[in-house]
Amino acid sequence: MPKFDKNKGRDIATTLLNPQSLLGLIGDDTSKSLSPHIHNSVYQRRNWPTVYKAFSLAPEDLADAFSGFKALKFRGINVTIPFKEKVITYLDELAPGAKNLKAVNTIKFTESRAIGYNTDYLAVKELIKEWQEEEQKPFKSALVLGAGGAARAVVLASLEAGLKEIYLSNRTFSKAENLQEDFSGKGQQKIKLLQWQKSAQARVIEEVDLIVDATSLGWQGKLFPGAEEGLSKETRIFDLSYGSPPSPLIKLARDRGCALENGTRMLLYQAREADKIWFSARKDTRADELFRKDILPEEYLIQS
Repeated sequence: MPKFDKNKGRDIATTLLNPQSLLGLIGDDTSKSLSPHIHNSVYQRRNWPTVYKAFSLAPEDLADAFSGFKALKFRGINVTIPFKEKVITYLDELAPGAKNLKAVNTIKFTESRAIGYNTDYLAVKELIKEWQEEEQKPFKSALVLGAGGAARAVVLASLEAGLKEIYLSNRTFSKAENLQEDFSGKGQQKIKLLQWQKSAQARVIEEVDLIVDATSLGWQGKLFPGAEEGLSKETRIFDLSYGSPPSPLIKLARDRGCALENGTRMLLYQAREADKIWFSARKDTRADELFRKDILPEEYLIQS
């Protein structure tokens, strides 16, 4: 029988009894998320008594769960599919990026308020900058698949990175229309809508510099319509999913010789920015130094 370590037990109890040490993630299925691994690895490196836990919720339980986080005085939570837009109802305040995007992936709880932020957008913007530096050329156009919170972040980051043309395609066309309308005055004229059809998407794939799959297809082991017909090595592929084994889109991009990346670095970069928000009052948090690629399980980090 293993020996009980009363000191370790005391440390765990101290952490759990300190509300400001509690953080988490909510989504409909968080079982495959790397966020707990990333954040808890950083807390261990800092030697902080802080815990990050993933919670899978049914949509009808969101209100109760949110009230619970506030009542238990969590420091903050991350938000993933399908709650990035729905959670706004329960917030007291939105930071500018979240307000522009109408999507939240990071929440900070204070004594009296719940404040929503969007660090997905910051992560994608940083990645686009790095890709353009690697290829030593500006990206002029992109195809973005999806119209949820992640797709909104990609569109805004692409606009701010200077892309001149963004094709947007979503299975439910009205959601793509809503996204385009929400960017009125922020480059709306650069967003071109496509039907979710093989012929339309295959044609555009041949023309753009960047393709971003911000749907759940990668997690489901599926390809978007037109991918096999139009994809060439001239296009960079970014699939926001990061499962192991790689998604069909990542496998196809590799076969075609494309520059490619899955969603692990985006996850890492947005986690770093969330950490800065939650612990802004603390000195020497060293987020830029600690949120490094070596935290990620090697089999999940795919880029070329």
